[in-house]
Amino acid sequence: MIETALSRLGTARNATLMIGDQIQTDIQAGKRAKLPTVLVTTGVPPREDPSLVPPDFIVSSLAEIEVPAALVERIRQRSS
Repeated sequence: MIETALSRLGTARNATLMIGDQIQTDIQAGKRAKLPTVLVTTGVPPREDPSLVPPDFIVSSLAEIEVPAALVERIRQRSS
């Protein structure tokens, strides 16, 4: 599924993050795809211990993730 998404989006693996709020699904899938992973703690305690499948980064909100200006521009172009 991740390979399909990368292909359809035309996104390079080294320019992609796997962001999710579930360790056993989102983070584990990102690790298997060899992507850097970001666990978002949405205010709900994780059901799983993050040390079992450790994410590369942990944030409490998507607002903490800095988005490069080039990516913002690319998103704008696609949506117009």
